[in-house]
Amino acid sequence: MKSTIFLIALLTVAALPLTGQAGTYVSLTGDFYFEYPSEWMQVDNRVVDAHLLANQAGKSTLEYEAAFSPVSSVPFFSGAYFIMTVDTTGGAFTQAEIDSTLRDMSQKFGTDIRYFPVADLLADMKSNSPSYDAQTKTITVVSDITERGEVIKKLLLAVRFHDKGLATFYFYAPVAAFGEALPIFNGVLASFHAGDAEQMLPKETLKVADIETGAPAEAGKRRPYMFWGGGVVIVLIVAMVLRRRRRQNR
Repeated sequence: MKSTIFLIALLTVAALPLTGQAGTYVSLTGDFYFEYPSEWMQVDNRVVDAHLLANQAGKSTLEYEAAFSPVSSVPFFSGAYFIMTVDTTGGAFTQAEIDSTLRDMSQKFGTDIRYFPVADLLADMKSNSPSYDAQTKTITVVSDITERGEVIKKLLLAVRFHDKGLATFYFYAPVAAFGEALPIFNGVLASFHAGDAEQMLPKETLKVADIETGAPAEAGKRRPYMFWGGGVVIVLIVAMVLRRRRRQNR
């Protein structure tokens, strides 16, 4: 395990000159873009893959398009970081589908959906209690990530409905650092812009997702990601509800 972490650290340092330029990420697959802090970087997929192998990623995987963390975090998962996925297979959700999805989630979680802006998460965070921002069409859920019965991280899962489908953000941070990381996570969500993605392409600092595969251009293909601990339950519930709702309405 120590040798694996050392390998990840070496790869992270090696990747810094290539990924140190931060700013705006563009997804041509989803036709959207968002901003991340200047002191953050897009993590090289080789580094993320090494982390996945160390955690024996298998059946409980999700494909990701890009991962981000502070430049100073070595390895990248030692502090706050986030992973973003894109799903355009079913196209845009209608308002009726979104409303029905929220009702299903309320039943699955056994609690009413709370309706308020994403920014209010900074003042009102309740684990395992879904919230919905009607203005931005964003579902958010906070949960604990456990390992051997101990809470080691917090997960803020954010699902953004847009014209092409779904963009899902998995924001992670150690328990002690979660409150400090929340404004950063919120800033990423607040900067999300759907449409006009191609207009952002001329900027040399952009990280661009390949329109054929949905993967970052330097990656060449999508990669799997594993979620461990209690947070996987939240992820599976949300994914199950979204898939079932789409099957029923398409």
